[in-house]
Amino acid sequence: MGRGRRGGTDTTLEPCPVAEALAQLRPDYREVLVEAYYRGCSADDPRGDQTDARRRIPVSERTMMKPLATFARLARRAGMLALPAVAVAAVLVSAGPAHASFADPFVTGYVWSNMASPSSCYTPSATYSYNSRSQVNTICRTGVGSYVVHFPGLQAGGGNVQVTSYGSTRANCKVAYWFSTGAEEQVGVLCYSVAGVSQDNRFVASYTAGIDGSAGIYDFVWADQPTSSSYVPSTTYSEDNNTDGRPIMVTRTNVGAYSVNFPVYSGPVAAGSVKVTAYGYSTGVCKVDSWGPSGGDEQINVQCYSSSGAPSDEYFSMVFASGMNLLGDNTMADGYAWADQPSSSSYTPSPQYQRDTVSNKSGTITISRPGVGTYDVVMPFQNLGLDGGHVQVTAYGTGTNRCQVSSWSSNSTGRTAHIICYANDGTLADSYFAMVYVAQSP
Repeated sequence: MGRGRRGGTDTTLEPCPVAEALAQLRPDYREVLVEAYYRGCSADDPRGDQTDARRRIPVSERTMMKPLATFARLARRAGMLALPAVAVAAVLVSAGPAHASFADPFVTGYVWSNMASPSSCYTPSATYSYNSRSQVNTICRTGVGSYVVHFPGLQAGGGNVQVTSYGSTRANCKVAYWFSTGAEEQVGVLCYSVAGVSQDNRFVASYTAGIDGSAGIYDFVWADQPTSSSYVPSTTYSEDNNTDGRPIMVTRTNVGAYSVNFPVYSGPVAAGSVKVTAYGYSTGVCKVDSWGPSGGDEQINVQCYSSSGAPSDEYFSMVFASGMNLLGDNTMADGYAWADQPSSSSYTPSPQYQRDTVSNKSGTITISRPGVGTYDVVMPFQNLGLDGGHVQVTAYGTGTNRCQVSSWSSNSTGRTAHIICYANDGTLADSYFAMVYVAQSP
């Protein structure tokens, strides 16, 4: 391998000596090295987001961050970053089988189902499909309005799924189930007309196994006891990455009305975004009613309805994120916005309820209303992402209005998510909503 010199120091390192050096480190030090250095998350983070950086490191290992930062600075001075990313990953893998997975600790994926009525299983558009294990996602139609999304390599035995209807045809697409089988995660999706009749429709769907190392505040839950007055949800299908040690609680406050409380160690925030998806085989619909601090908890209030618009007890899956994306994946570009001015022709959402980041850039989201119930959410710089990205949306507030993703598009300055909202009968109607976005970051 060629060498250069910068200030008397080699600008590249041979892989073998680096692997030998890594192999001599204690396993816990090597783990922190990957998170603190390869992920750009050191104790002396030059971006100044030390709080977020520390959250990505397990609590038990934070005392090692300072000596590791010294090691990282020496490695950086020696030019380890001059190695291509693939070479760095190869070096880390060569340090021992226990660290082969560190190059990508997140188990995440998403798809855009771009065919409503395929005659056979198909591979969705690669531009809008992501698999953190670099495998190919596929989608199979198993009946009218019934689909199975296959995420190979993402089997995890838990996690969280979110689904949103896509296109101009009004529909209620929801998650029917998800589980690990063999070497893949399977996600069942059901789509219905606004009247509750099975209907072929396009949709977007995401899966994450979750990881305690996610930055910001990242929580999710599967609410699987729709008639229970109060309960602790399954820990297999829930996550609270900033917990103070108390359990997540789900409380039924009325028919179809629920409060989900996530204990927050650093204190709850009046910020972030929420995505809710109804779960199961009913034709019910769920939306976020409100969210915010409640004592020491982040409380998200959810309301569910039947297809006719009557309050209905329903299973649901939900994600709350503040300073993080839908998947809880630190490596990805992301954005979110709470649209709280449904009749305004154009406005900038509240700063604490919007986020727009990609690589080393961040922007300010704006929302315009071309017509009744139609909205354009403009996200600067997101055109820099390595793929076409992924958009989901949830209607917000009281009432039975619904929202879905009509489409999203790119131009030379960013990306725009096109959202439509409508009344329970399908008529376009102005509505509050919460939108989330994620993409591969350069």
